[in-house]
Amino acid sequence: MWYRARGIVEFRTNHRPRAREIFEDGVRHFPTSAWLNFGLGQEYEAQGRVDQMIACFQHVRLERVGSPTVLAMARYYYLWNRFELGQRAIQPIFDRYYELKIADDMFLYMRGLPMFDEAFGYRAAFARLAGKLDQARYELARARSDLNDADVERLERKAVAEPHEYERRAAYLAIDRIVARDVPIVYLFNAGYVYAYNTRLHGFAPNGFSPTWNAYNWSFE
Repeated sequence: MWYRARGIVEFRTNHRPRAREIFEDGVRHFPTSAWLNFGLGQEYEAQGRVDQMIACFQHVRLERVGSPTVLAMARYYYLWNRFELGQRAIQPIFDRYYELKIADDMFLYMRGLPMFDEAFGYRAAFARLAGKLDQARYELARARSDLNDADVERLERKAVAEPHEYERRAAYLAIDRIVARDVPIVYLFNAGYVYAYNTRLHGFAPNGFSPTWNAYNWSFE
């Protein structure tokens, strides 16, 4: 979308007033756009217009913008001591964890989700700052209950304690079959992205994981 791409260019080149104008115009045309509302919310945050930032962020959804943007939104709430709003912002990430019922780092990464310990770090920080540590304790208890596999744990205990190699091998093979059943994914491709950048920038070569991986080679002319 033109508004998003152009607004990001102005934001990254530190032309913040112009970025705000572009995002405001975009939101007028597309009032429920998650990306445009996030961009505009950032600009309002930079001006200390917190209530307007919050109003914009209410339109941001995990399934539309992805977890890195949701976590960025949570950090803005942290900066302005809006701890409960920060907890609400990250809740959809935890909802996805419990839907998937797996907390394996690679499994989550392949689905565009942060590692559990990263998201829980946000949960615990907000809980501590708000004086509501029970929120963090509840999350840990639920994760311990829901984000595991009783069969896998039983087989792991058996494999560790089993003195006979044949029986250990059988237990680990059984674990492999469970994992293959529950994690049916083969990573074949990266999603396509469109980047807007100044033609004076040389060396910009984004890959499937990060657009800034070779930033040390960038130069302006």
